[in-house]
Amino acid sequence: MPPSVMFETRGTIAYVTLNRPERRNGLTPEMLREVYETLLRADDDKNLSVLVVQGAGQDFCVGADLNNMTARLAAGKAGQPDVLWFNVSLLLHQMRPVTIAAINGGCAGAGLGWALACDLRIASTTSRFNSAFLDAGAPGDMAAIWFAGRLLGGAAARALFFNPEKFDAETALRTGLVQSVYSLEDFTPELDALVQRLANRPAAVLAAMKANFLDAERLPLKDYIVVETDRHLALMRARASGPTVQTPVDHASTGSVK
Repeated sequence: MPPSVMFETRGTIAYVTLNRPERRNGLTPEMLREVYETLLRADDDKNLSVLVVQGAGQDFCVGADLNNMTARLAAGKAGQPDVLWFNVSLLLHQMRPVTIAAINGGCAGAGLGWALACDLRIASTTSRFNSAFLDAGAPGDMAAIWFAGRLLGGAAARALFFNPEKFDAETALRTGLVQSVYSLEDFTPELDALVQRLANRPAAVLAAMKANFLDAERLPLKDYIVVETDRHLALMRARASGPTVQTPVDHASTGSVK
């Protein structure tokens, strides 16, 4: 059987592909573990500057595979996922590379949480979104509510989760859930162009900018300005010294999920 999660690197770019297209990339416990472990490896690779999460076939990810879960329960083989595996969203949000969710087709439940956790989200016109948790009798996971509240605002996030219903890519664009929407024909070329534009930027600058965003979420302004200025001046000094100088980004302030 083909792997349910595929990982590929092309220079400084990594691609994580959810690969159960026959089940609309619905998640199993094994798949959840594989994504978590794959992202841990990617975060350890200091050569990477951009990471794309995408789905094989015609969907991004429709959340947990409830049929798989039901079959496991009936067979007495359900088991409990390791709580660490639910840190996929935390990794996508905090890891060094800029993360991009390439959303095509269905994006719901845990898949929506993962998309919201990424730094950038682009969608095709075939994309369909749904929080879906309440319909499945679940309160939510993968920090979907945490991200939705910050991206959309509290009222819009509550409407999205307390009144689960499908909405299209144009609605997602209008509400700010995604940054761009492309036709199915243009989706892959536009994704490639975005990824390449980012990959052509200095990796240290991308990492420092992402660290700034993470610190901005947790620090008061007077403290944030200190760490932002330190990073800025360090990189400007490195730039003045020549292209061979490498300036590491201090990730201690952003925390760790390892």
